[in-house]
This record gives sequence, C-alpha cells and structure tokens, in this order.
Amino acid sequence: MIRMMLAMATVALFSSTSFAAADPMRAAFAPKIQSLAEVLKNRQKNAKVVEVAPAQVLQRANRPPGGEAEIRRIVLKLFEENGVTVTPSATWGLRIECKFGNVVDPADAKGEVVGQIFTLQLASPTGDDPAALRVAVPGVDSLVRVTAVCVDASGEPSTAAIDKKVLAVLGEKPTVFAKDSAVRSSETSAYQVELLIDDKPVMIENQDGLAVAKLPVEKAFTVRLKNHSKLDAAADLRLDGVSAFEFTTIRKENRPAFTHYVIPPGETVDVKGWHKDHKTAFDFRVKTFAESAAGELKLDQEVTRRTIAVYFSLAWLKGQPQPKEEPAHPRGDPSYGIGRGTEFNDPTKEVEKTIGSLQASVVIRYDVPK
Repeated sequence: MIRMMLAMATVALFSSTSFAAADPMRAAFAPKIQSLAEVLKNRQKNAKVVEVAPAQVLQRANRPPGGEAEIRRIVLKLFEENGVTVTPSATWGLRIECKFGNVVDPADAKGEVVGQIFTLQLASPTGDDPAALRVAVPGVDSLVRVTAVCVDASGEPSTAAIDKKVLAVLGEKPTVFAKDSAVRSSETSAYQVELLIDDKPVMIENQDGLAVAKLPVEKAFTVRLKNHSKLDAAADLRLDGVSAFEFTTIRKENRPAFTHYVIPPGETVDVKGWHKDHKTAFDFRVKTFAESAAGELKLDQEVTRRTIAVYFSLAWLKGQPQPKEEPAHPRGDPSYGIGRGTEFNDPTKEVEKTIGSLQASVVIRYDVPK
C-alpha cells in the first residue's frame, strides 16, 4: 500500500523530535564559529563588512564525494548568524580538515564514542593565522551523512556494534545492492528506495559499488521509500545534501520544524517534492546548479555532491517504550542540482515520534542523460 502520511488523501508523517540531538553537528560547530567570528571582527574592525571566504573542506581522498556541502551550509549559516558575510572575494579564508575516530560524547557517561573530528583554521591575507580550533561531533549518524556511504546497521545489538560496522564500511570499497529500480544498502536490508518519473521506475546502475541514476533536466521525479520491517521507520531524505524540509514554511527558531518522513511497517511512502506546508510542496527536478536548492543556499558548485540520500531509523510514538529492536545506545556533472519545480497540492499532517539509532542509509548518485 502506498501512502504519504501527513493527512487524509496522501500522507507523509513528519517527526520533530529525535532520540539523539536534532543537529549535533550544528551544536558542535556553533560555539567555535562564534569564536572565529569574533576573531574576524577584531581583525577587520575598520572594514564596513566583516567577510570570510567559503570554507575549504578536506576529507579522506579515497572516499567518493561526501558531505562537504552540508558542512559548508552549516558554517555559512552560523557565520551569518554571527554577523559575518561569506563571499568568495573575501581576503580571509577558512580551511576545515575532517577525519573520523573516537571522540568524547558529553551526553554519554561512558566517555568516548565514534564520531568526527574537525580542525578549523582561519587564513589571514598576511599569513599571520590565528590558532586552529578543534570541533568534535560524536555519533555515527552525522558521520554517515557527511561521508555519504551506504550502510546496513539493522539488527546490530548495540550502538557500539553500529559504530564498528560503520567504521568497517568507511575502510572498505563502497558497496550497494541495486536491482532494476530498487536500491538497498544490502540485499537483506528492510529499507528500500526507488525513483520514479511519470509513475515509471528509473533504472539504477551499480557503478563500482555506487548506485547511479540518469535524471533528465526539468523533469519532475518522485522518491519512493519502502519499509519492509515490522516497525515504524523514520526516513531523513536529503537531495544534494539538502533536507527535503529545507524550504518548509513551518519553522521553529527559524529552522524547519520537521526532520523525517515516518513509514508504517510494510508500507510505502511516495515523496514527490520539497515540503512547503501541510497542503503543498514543490516538485523535485534536476535544474541548472544556480537554480537548484544547493544553489539557492549558496553552496559550492564543485563540492556539492549529486546525490539523493535516505537515512532510515526506527521510530516510535513519543512517550512509548523503546522497542527491543532499537540498539542500546561519483560527483556527477556540477552544472546541475535538484531544485524546486512546480508547486502542487500535497496534504500532510503532523505526528510526534521518537527517532532511534541509524538502521540503514541508501545513497543514489545521479547524472543527466548525455
């Protein structure tokens, strides 16, 4: 049965609460960017506008393009919130180096967990660079989003086991299970993603362990999410690293009020566009990069990944006990991106669910037909 749960006819259930921190990366970066903003204001105190160039993000060379654009988006927003303009013409720059390993989780009394470690270094035009700052982001959820890898972590007995599984995947050649139009992180995974154009499935190619789809320019498409498990699933859908809720008019503290689509057990949800409100959405379609969502957000064209990524977790009603299944705690053509197309009716309704640990991630890279 196919349905989109947010209201009567078509439904898509959104969740505004999460088992983990809603945005651990933003929370970790916020105080550090505030400190860097103060340094920039002090060094540029005679300037009319305090500026910094877009961040240069360096990651492991042997991985396919990951979440550089997501990191830049967070940094750009935080600089703007601290009164600093991000512009390519700025004489000051910012270099961010990223690696993964064990970091201290302030919310975990046991101490260290797997996560990401970022080093932030401002570069002055005179070479008199301020001291570098270190940012630790605990948890594999944000790590998987940044590295854009397919992972099947369902059935793992603990978060420590999930950590081990993710680290193993990051150290190996990318893999994915793609058959015809269906994509899963593994052949046995309960979570599946398909793309449709004019209600017809888009064929997927497995290219060296990466799922690749050909999407025509300016043609609306649908992302179909399937949950073959016996429990509710929550799906975080991101296109070119941008959340499908980025443009919603329903916001909390100037940020999207929703984070996930909730898929009932054994059912399918068709997501046809960027959520606007509980009645309408803008369809998904490949556009020139300047017109794409990443372009609207002023993300860097060269590092923005051409991906449609879905991160699945278990979900349960707020206040209900945690289910036993929940563990103890290529780039494509840079000329294009997925943007907002025609606005259409898309009725939805709100629910509050608790979001559990990552169960699976499915990433589809796309390009335009030649």
